[in-house]
Amino acid sequence: MKRIFICGVVLIVLNGTARAGSAIYTFSGTGSGSLDAIPFSDVAFTITSTADTANIGLGTPFGIWVVPDIETTISISGIGSAAFTIPTETIINFEVGGVSVSAPNQYIDILGIKNAAFFSSDFTSPQGYTLSSSVSQVTGLLYIPAPSSGFTFETTAGAFHMSSISSASYQADIVPEPSMFAMFSMGLIGLTFLGRVHKT
Repeated sequence: MKRIFICGVVLIVLNGTARAGSAIYTFSGTGSGSLDAIPFSDVAFTITSTADTANIGLGTPFGIWVVPDIETTISISGIGSAAFTIPTETIINFEVGGVSVSAPNQYIDILGIKNAAFFSSDFTSPQGYTLSSSVSQVTGLLYIPAPSSGFTFETTAGAFHMSSISSASYQADIVPEPSMFAMFSMGLIGLTFLGRVHKT
């Protein structure tokens, strides 16, 4: 019994430490545009990015949290789904108070949302939003590249272009990865229980 208690305490302590994890960032809403020159108008869309929170860092200029995305996909109602073939990253800019999915090679955001919750005047984490914390749906002022600029973003289904957005929200789902120490502790607890079973 004493061994079980000690292993349990070790597990609790180790689980309390900060660890990297998998992140899913989702922008969903209603908008108009085109995918591979096929137009869509006022339909539901979802842009989903996956990332490793271990890669989150401060960007340039100061006041930006950024993480390179592992994969980013776009799903458009009535049109279909595709994966972006260009590098993308998810950004929280707490100087302007916004969160966005961006195309760094084109130096422009694909889509973003401004909300006071993401603003901070002292270069600290705004409201705890650092891309490493889960966030329920957040809405706000929407922004995309100016339609007249003709910006497109390459995907597996062709060029994606957003001409207008009538609504959108952002949310983040973070799943922490168990540390090696925590897994080792769980193994110790399992062995302790097995030892007790064999003794009875």
